[in-house]
Amino acid sequence: MLDRDPRKLWKEIAAIALKDFALADLSLFGGVIAAASSKSWRDRSGGDWHIASHLLLGLLNTPCDRRLRKLQLAARNSPTDAHEALGSVIVDAAKIICRCERRTPYPALVTISASECDNALEEIGVHHALDDDLLEVCMQARRTTQSILPVLLPLAMTASASYGGTQSRIRRIAPETRDIGGLPSYIFDASTYVGHRALDIWMKEAPEIRRMIAAIPSMQSQVTLRDEALFAVEGGVCVDEVSDAFYRELSIASMKGHEDAPDALVMELRTAMRSAIPLLNDIREFVHVSKAG
Repeated sequence: MLDRDPRKLWKEIAAIALKDFALADLSLFGGVIAAASSKSWRDRSGGDWHIASHLLLGLLNTPCDRRLRKLQLAARNSPTDAHEALGSVIVDAAKIICRCERRTPYPALVTISASECDNALEEIGVHHALDDDLLEVCMQARRTTQSILPVLLPLAMTASASYGGTQSRIRRIAPETRDIGGLPSYIFDASTYVGHRALDIWMKEAPEIRRMIAAIPSMQSQVTLRDEALFAVEGGVCVDEVSDAFYRELSIASMKGHEDAPDALVMELRTAMRSAIPLLNDIREFVHVSKAG
């Protein structure tokens, strides 16, 4: 990608830093955004390969941090949720998403209004007395990644601090992963043909999981709950991750469907899905071989 489209590479690196690491190391995140936004600076400082290698090594040595992404999911899945422990942060994030995002004819695709995002960031900067340098990093991250997540960053940072700011690193054992057609099995999620087909079959072969998901009235919310739960126990599992009280509350809220699935159901579903991953991988292999044949 560096040879074919270096601009796209830097956009991808910035997006990864934003979604998976931003709050874990704001200084490193700022460095990634600064490098991604200035080709002339990269050229003066050793070139794309040199700078990218240095920054990617920094990210690899940094624990993953998904608080931003989980805040976005929680605000989308249950924007009216008066989650007592989280206070108003979900409602505030939902208002920003509603203000800044624009729907398209394709249900899975949304765009953002650059001007609304920048205006929202300016207002948040004043309201939360945001440092000018951090505000500029968020502005540049929004321009570079074309994502709404930089607008949510100050909210997540403030909310996390309100919980005391005490962080820990948690280490997890990765779920079963197989090689399917030269790719790791978790790649085949609901967005792929093999993954989507395998999930449909899996639901028929896993009645316990089907029963739990069926407790949610809306079909759309059932799909949301299923896909987010699968991501939480498989594709989204980080073996080294930042955790705090805010993160733990978001982990529950971000998995709720639009009908606001009870916390107990979310946790029960997560446990059942984790134990059923080997069966899902069997089905993925079967679907992949059938498609290839």
